[in-house]
Amino acid sequence: MTQEIQQVGLYTLEEGFLKLEWPGTLYWAKHVETSATFIIHKLHRDEFPWLDERQWKSFRADLEQLLIFSHPSLLTYKDILNIEETTYLISEAPRLPSRDVPKTLKELLEQLPKGKLVERDALAALLQLAEGVQYLHAQGMIHQLLQDEAIFIDWGQKPLRLKVGLYGLAALLPKKEPPPPSLNPYLPPEFREERASHPRSDIYSLGILLWQMLTGENTQPSLEHFRTAEAGSIVLPIPRFSRATQSIFEKTISTNVEERHTHLQLLIQQLQKAVQNDLTSTAEPLPITTIAQFYPQVDEAALPPEEPIAYEEVQDGLKKTLEALIKNRPGTSKTLRPLPEKIPESWEQEALQQGRTQGASHTPMWFIPILLLLATVIYLIFRYWP
Repeated sequence: MTQEIQQVGLYTLEEGFLKLEWPGTLYWAKHVETSATFIIHKLHRDEFPWLDERQWKSFRADLEQLLIFSHPSLLTYKDILNIEETTYLISEAPRLPSRDVPKTLKELLEQLPKGKLVERDALAALLQLAEGVQYLHAQGMIHQLLQDEAIFIDWGQKPLRLKVGLYGLAALLPKKEPPPPSLNPYLPPEFREERASHPRSDIYSLGILLWQMLTGENTQPSLEHFRTAEAGSIVLPIPRFSRATQSIFEKTISTNVEERHTHLQLLIQQLQKAVQNDLTSTAEPLPITTIAQFYPQVDEAALPPEEPIAYEEVQDGLKKTLEALIKNRPGTSKTLRPLPEKIPESWEQEALQQGRTQGASHTPMWFIPILLLLATVIYLIFRYWP
């Protein structure tokens, strides 16, 4: 590394983090004042000759929005420096027990004995990635560069956290030239052929990542014998995998874009169900003990509601309606009973019945014996009075 790039702003660069196949290079970086460790992604103008000057300036201007993005499954950007024709993206560094452990999904799969994860681990990992990409979609951004090199591993969390990186760089992709070879297996056919890009493109890339985590392969030929020749849809069953995983493949890696999930929330719901209920068929142990805490804890409170209207809103509306129905009605109570767990079919009938019952029992029960005694005394007086 030359002396020219050893100091960038308030950061000192060190080689050795990751040499990406595309785009650019990642360096370790240390802040000179705080000694905090970061990652710097260096992008030089000459690496993207297909971009004209206007496109390059537009790309650099749009990077500022990345600084406000924050999600547990995203590698968060902390600063952006534009120095002459070079852009430096400063992001958080994933916590590592040492610099020798795998830093990306690509390195992890390369170091595993079988080059793949067991089924439940792969689904749990994809759930984390899908949640991060869904956050990007909610901000109006398509990742488009999803690949094994773009997935970073944070070893400082239990369970382990996979983080999506290299987002916000889709504008660097060539529009006419062939896509980078390392990215090509993850790109859906509509992008490779027509450069069409939409959220379903990221869903396809996530499906290829799942296939890679389960088989150790990311090449298109390994999938072709599961596709129909005319439509490119996935033909089930796929041997070795549970029905839950096969259903995920059916809705992610179809070359027919209309057969994929329309949005990521549907894929997330599939994954949550499979991970929570352990719908996978595998029973073999985890490949390495360091992934023993790989499973994310799914927060049930975060699951989408089954009903479009909250029950509390229904309760409030019914309470106001009842108050209007029984207000000032003779013999009725002015306070409502607690709402039941299930909404009755006819609240009005129940309220009216409650009023009639309360009206019928308005006379105090203790007064009845006194009336009987008084009647008896009057009878005896009239009967035996001389």
